[in-house]
Amino acid sequence: MKKKDLFKLALLAVTAWLVLPAQAQDQAPRDQTRVQDSFAYKASLDAISQAGFYRVILTPEVLAKSTNWDLSDIRISRAGAWPGESGNVTAGAFIPYVLRTDFPTYHGESFIEFPILPAQKEDSMGDIRIGNWSGTAIDSLLLQMSPSATVRNWTLSGSNDGQKWFAIREHIQVSFPSSGLPYHEMILAFPKSNYHYFKITQEDKGVLPLNIIRAGVITQHAGVQRYRPVPSPAITQKDSSDHHSYISLSFPEPYLVEQVKMYIKSPRFFNRSAFLLDKEEGAVSASFYLTPESTTLDIDPAKSRSLLLDINNEDNAPLVIDKVEASQKERYLLTWLEPGKYELLVGDKHATIPKYDLKYFVDTVSQEPVALMPGILASINFPPLTPVKPSRDYKGVYLWTAIVAVLLLLIWLCLNMLKSIRESRQ
Repeated sequence: MKKKDLFKLALLAVTAWLVLPAQAQDQAPRDQTRVQDSFAYKASLDAISQAGFYRVILTPEVLAKSTNWDLSDIRISRAGAWPGESGNVTAGAFIPYVLRTDFPTYHGESFIEFPILPAQKEDSMGDIRIGNWSGTAIDSLLLQMSPSATVRNWTLSGSNDGQKWFAIREHIQVSFPSSGLPYHEMILAFPKSNYHYFKITQEDKGVLPLNIIRAGVITQHAGVQRYRPVPSPAITQKDSSDHHSYISLSFPEPYLVEQVKMYIKSPRFFNRSAFLLDKEEGAVSASFYLTPESTTLDIDPAKSRSLLLDINNEDNAPLVIDKVEASQKERYLLTWLEPGKYELLVGDKHATIPKYDLKYFVDTVSQEPVALMPGILASINFPPLTPVKPSRDYKGVYLWTAIVAVLLLLIWLCLNMLKSIRESRQ
């Protein structure tokens, strides 16, 4: 190999040696950066002595500390298992839950009686036809029968025209303990069906049927949506010359507000248009009319420290507002807890909605579980991060050295080319 070629290779190697460290120096500080990131608050829950489903109530204080609108930054953990860093959390580190807005409440029940229809020619002895007069799908029948000490087996079928029948449930064993009552009652459960007619067929042959006196369904009357009050806001009212009253509602924390109730002292009669504005977001949460019968207002969810109520008085005297109450829909985490102690965590802005298998099994919860109220929220203190000592920054020196080396290489190549051209002409 010629000396010229060796010199070129050596110069290229030196240039690469100068450029690559410059890039490495530029990348090193990013690789050494470490960010502290985790849940900011925790609250203790009552100790669990018996395994079962529980409702962990999300109080206004907990929701105020949540940084995500979808409440994805809330978790349940065993007591003492936190603090930790969210980046190091492994699957299964938290207790599964399902977020619920409210559990259905009921304030009474009533019995809807279904007619027991006459038997048809094609029916066997003991077949009972029942008309579904509810107009909806049902999953049970309440049957009232004469006392009997016998055991029978039934098949339940359904039909929409009373002619074609389809099986719903088979081999239903029916028996009653001796109670001394003038009649027996039983709930016959089955998959939810919306057939217009039901038929009970006795599977036992050569025996007398049971005497069904009445049939129907029990309906429960749904209660009103439950709300949980938030701490009362401070009220500042400004009655402007533009015939509007501007009422500022100031909260100590960014509470979630979904309902506002106003107590108006005077006048006695009023009908005013108004709207409620989230001052922090600049968005209108609701527009409505205030009347003596309508002072409780359901609004779009607003999570804010400051709301503004704008009332159009027109040519009327301003309303005298005595006080304002705010509330939010009751929310809770439906969870299965084993005996032990647990904590509620909140406030990780980078957390995402967890995906738990529990959501496929909560439909089996038919009664309202016991409620667990979180204790006082406490800040989670993390040990300070170990500072990373920055290395001296030579990237500027390396970069300029590389540029000069490349320029020298180009100049040398150009001179060699000119020299070669002259020699070829001679």
